[in-house]
Amino acid sequence: MLFTKRYEPKTEKEIVGQDLAVKKIKNFIINFKKNKGRALLLYGQVGIGKTSSVYAIANDLNLEVFELNASDQRNKDQIETIVKNASSQLSLFKKGKIILIEEIDGISGIQDRGAITSLINLIQTSFFPIIFTCNDIELEKIQPLLKKTNLVKFYPIDQDSMIKALEKICKQEKIKYKNEDLIILTKNQDLRAAITDLQSFIINNELKISDISRDQKEEIQIVLRNVFKQSNAKLSYDSIDSLNEDLIDYSQSRSPVIFGDDSAYVYWIEENIPKEYSGVDLIKAFDQMSRSDVFRGRILRRQHWRFLVYLRALTSSGISLAKTKTNNALIEYKKTRRSPKQNKKLWFLVDKRKRIISEKIAEKTHRSIHNVKSELPYYKFISRKFSLNEFDLSPEELEYLNQKV
Repeated sequence: MLFTKRYEPKTEKEIVGQDLAVKKIKNFIINFKKNKGRALLLYGQVGIGKTSSVYAIANDLNLEVFELNASDQRNKDQIETIVKNASSQLSLFKKGKIILIEEIDGISGIQDRGAITSLINLIQTSFFPIIFTCNDIELEKIQPLLKKTNLVKFYPIDQDSMIKALEKICKQEKIKYKNEDLIILTKNQDLRAAITDLQSFIINNELKISDISRDQKEEIQIVLRNVFKQSNAKLSYDSIDSLNEDLIDYSQSRSPVIFGDDSAYVYWIEENIPKEYSGVDLIKAFDQMSRSDVFRGRILRRQHWRFLVYLRALTSSGISLAKTKTNNALIEYKKTRRSPKQNKKLWFLVDKRKRIISEKIAEKTHRSIHNVKSELPYYKFISRKFSLNEFDLSPEELEYLNQKV
């Protein structure tokens, strides 16, 4: 199990470094009838305990949490249908309830028009306390919502508190560690990231970091965790900055490689998607990869570098948001089984075979090689129903055409 899941706070006493915020949340929930017509908005950087604090307090007060991510369900109709029902009905076990709406700053753009107004109306009528979370309260579109909410700021956790939390985990897991390693893990004041990194750098029950710091360029393993294990578009997008590689190795126009020859980020992603995702999530993730490949081709063929932002977004935020839920299994990410050079070689082999087949068909049909090559998928379909012997294709070439499209 992931350490972030195993050691998430179960009670108020286990919440690290947010005493004032916890007190305000608890008072708001207990005195909700006096505060009716108001909601609570928790804000602060990623990974400092906003969501986990709500769940821990709810557990202490024997309340159920109904959670909704505003980045996923963010238009007027969805909010009115889902949240309105939740805010007016008792829970299954007739317990009290907290309505938790995550990432409210994810509401933006034309498709979300009316969502904020719907939320404001629901605040007025809800039978249960509504709590929002966000990272950035400066977003212009959520300003009307702020007038109806009490703000609770979550401050960065001090390093001493974070180190104590990591020491506690190390002792319970019987992990050998050095104090300097824990100091390195806590420099970013992101407790969730620190716990994730702690688990990642354990070798034979010993914490080994050896000159790795979150202030330095993060390794691809950490970037992959941010993409696969989080559902935060900004975190996934920004984590790419930590890779000390070019976004595109544009010297290889035949076989473009994201992040250069050494790391081949795109191939790491392709290799590990099936380990993290399954079913519809897997399909959505590979659809994002397919779309990113279209933009890479346009950049390299036409020098349209303005598309770089789309390529980056699709291979980070796009993959991260493709999942409906996080896979809590601890996955060991493996380097791609084939290097960029091997991919380039494979591309040439496939392209050469396509060209030879196209030349033979073009000669017999008196058409251009270019046109035949673009129509090869049709010949593949035909080859499974009719004989193509008249084109003088070799057994290997016929076998290639008989492969499923």
